[in-house]
Amino acid sequence: MGGFPRLRSAFRRSTTNNLVSRTPSLELGTSTEYGKRDTATAARGVLESHDGGDVGPSLLMASGGEELQRGVQDVEGVTRTWSRTALDCRLPQVFYAIGFGGMTYCVDVITADASKLKNRGLAYAFTSSPYMITACAGAKASENIYYHVSWRWGFGCFAIVLPGVAVPLFFVLISYPRREEKDGAVAREKSGRTVLQGIGYYGRGFDAIGVISFSVGLTVFLLPFTIANSAPDGWASGYIIAMLVVGFVVLALFGLYEAFLAPQLMLNFALLSDRTVIGACPLDATYQISYYCWANYFTSFLHVVDDLSIAQAGYVSNTFDVVSGVLLLIVGLVIRKTGRFKSSSPWGGSAFIIIEQVAILAAVDHQHVAAGLVLLNVSALWEMRWARRFPKALARNLPASALGDPGAIYEDLETQLSYPVGSPARMAMQEAYGYAQTRMLAAGTGLMCLASVWVLLIRNIDVGKVAQVKRRVF
Repeated sequence: MGGFPRLRSAFRRSTTNNLVSRTPSLELGTSTEYGKRDTATAARGVLESHDGGDVGPSLLMASGGEELQRGVQDVEGVTRTWSRTALDCRLPQVFYAIGFGGMTYCVDVITADASKLKNRGLAYAFTSSPYMITACAGAKASENIYYHVSWRWGFGCFAIVLPGVAVPLFFVLISYPRREEKDGAVAREKSGRTVLQGIGYYGRGFDAIGVISFSVGLTVFLLPFTIANSAPDGWASGYIIAMLVVGFVVLALFGLYEAFLAPQLMLNFALLSDRTVIGACPLDATYQISYYCWANYFTSFLHVVDDLSIAQAGYVSNTFDVVSGVLLLIVGLVIRKTGRFKSSSPWGGSAFIIIEQVAILAAVDHQHVAAGLVLLNVSALWEMRWARRFPKALARNLPASALGDPGAIYEDLETQLSYPVGSPARMAMQEAYGYAQTRMLAAGTGLMCLASVWVLLIRNIDVGKVAQVKRRVF
């Protein structure tokens, strides 16, 4: 049942990733302290704004235990076109991050709960397999929606599809506790607590203070790394320094609260002393940084440099989904047969995804599976932005006839594509993309050298000998 939300997720991502690159450009209000904001062309292979829009929702996802922020980045640009104020734009993004991320996180936890450790890599490969199916379908659908329907409905349709896909899984989940109560396996007693007492009870049980302080502290601390480049005085700007200090102080207070005052710890911090956990989390962070060094511009690169259509650019960019899907299945089968996951690390690419998940889940007992996934998700927040490369190269290469408003060219893919192929302005853009993309790809490749260090830290656990789930499972 968990595969249906994954299938919907894959089709949604495959469709919106390509659709978002061609949505119209709308500036958010007037000038702000962060400078010009980019637009609906901002997400997944389109132009990045450095305004930190994805940091807050992503941290809410991670601190609550949700999956990688990939889904947030898919719709980040489009949410900006729905409103001309940052507040109205961020609220739907936060709602999306919590709702969608929470659902997919539940699928990951359910998958771990319903599979033996030696089969868990294969189980996660199966839940990721819909991306192979929708890689081409989503790209073509996005083109048809953009030209024949409306880009707004391209995103709005998933607000209708999501409940229909998620409701069956929801009813399956709530039916099991009721079935156990009916069979007498579990006796449910009334707590006798009032509403306020219940809020206090569950607030303490879920460590609400710890979750909020961690989310706020890490968000405030990480935002400067995204917006400092567009601040008036860069890293010397007063509010940049203040955010770093405040974020650090809040995180320090969070640590003290968890160590001495928290009635229930947000995470089992003893996990942080395990060398496998210490290796898996930085491995995930390194992989994410390396990937997003170049991926955020790739779809725009295909449109402007290679003059590909929406569907064609989608086919090329989604090649990773198809190849990685096959590789994940192979890695999952290898782990199932050998009981070892570390031997798959030289394969690189998507193999790291399985290695990270299986490694951190093998290092914890089954009770702390959810907490292990949370740690992995927090490490995935360290995404790097490299948008400065492109605008500088663009300003350097543009002919005098196109220098009237270089900001408009930089911020809007439609404006870039309005220049004919072979024209001096279009050739200047292609040179700028080539300059920036080459250096971003080189940076990402160089960063992956760190992966060898993190892999060495991971213990080569024989997952075939670790019994986490006793009942009959996959």
